Amino acid sequence: MFKPQKIALLEIGTSHDECLYAQVAYLKSRPNCRLTIYCSPIIAERIADWADSSEIHLLKQKLGWTDFYRLYKSLKNGGFNKVIFNTGQGPHIRKLLLFPFPKSIEFISSIHNINRLETSRSQKAISRKVKKYFVLNDYLLKRLEEKNYPDLHFGSYYAILYPSYPLLELDKKEEEIWIVIPGQVENQRRDYPALIKALSHNKPPQNIRFILLGASEHAHGDGAALQQEISASGLEKNFVLWSSFIDMDTFYSYIQMADFIMPLIHAQHSSGATYQNQVSGSYNLAFAFKKCLLMDQAYADIPDFKDSAQFYDPMHLDALLPSLAKTQSKDYYRLDKWSFYYQAANYWDFILK
Repeated sequence: MFKPQKIALLEIGTSHDECLYAQVAYLKSRPNCRLTIYCSPIIAERIADWADSSEIHLLKQKLGWTDFYRLYKSLKNGGFNKVIFNTGQGPHIRKLLLFPFPKSIEFISSIHNINRLETSRSQKAISRKVKKYFVLNDYLLKRLEEKNYPDLHFGSYYAILYPSYPLLELDKKEEEIWIVIPGQVENQRRDYPALIKALSHNKPPQNIRFILLGASEHAHGDGAALQQEISASGLEKNFVLWSSFIDMDTFYSYIQMADFIMPLIHAQHSSGATYQNQVSGSYNLAFAFKKCLLMDQAYADIPDFKDSAQFYDPMHLDALLPSLAKTQSKDYYRLDKWSFYYQAANYWDFILK
């Protein structure tokens, strides 16, 4: 019998709600966990379809010092054993932790970019109270082993559970192979130029479709230029793009019907430097839906990818395409870590140790 735990899961900001669903599921895997979700109105709206409204404590969208004090009193007097920050970074968390919380409350946090532990003064201030951090993949744990944080403890969980979304009837022909590249079109985060260059030199088979699953026209977007390059290279029939926001039902229908997910992260591109310190959402989507990843061969030694990916040389990316076949998930995802029970137990083991 596990000792009862009263836990607050807190998201003050407006992002990383994709991590809440998995954490709530892991926490609720033990019946003696009493959970309260503290979140902003924007987050509350996003999780309304699956979260128990009686467990939600709504915060203001903009918090002043009076609001921080009320939040402090609520957490202090709420009988919580642990407070888990879904996003444990930035000025809001730093301000909250200035209040004199009792030592009976343990603070735990997800850290979405491990570089902040080294470069951010705000994060160093937060770490005076937060001594246990979750990262979102085991390869980030390995990177942290190379650092020196003697007062901090690190664990991992994988945010690889998603709410159920209806599967729309998309027009996919039997012979087509869909390679989905999730995320807003932005050259800084994905190496689209390398993809277009490779395909323009050696045209892909007509049955291969690249689904760029994200808005191409936004403040940091490179969609217009990319569309021109696609047209100039005669590749229009091989690509599907959206100019603006994609609704969730459409997004997850394409993910579910994908044959492969391609993060398009290359070690020698700016994306490689970015994702040394954080995970790509593409990884978690592939892991959650058991889709085969197409990855730069530079990452072939990472155990997660050994069990979930095919690899290519970014300089000869086109050489991979003719040999692609529809891949069944039974060919991949053989590690125990992909199961809900493993992840839930791993999550609890860390927060209780």
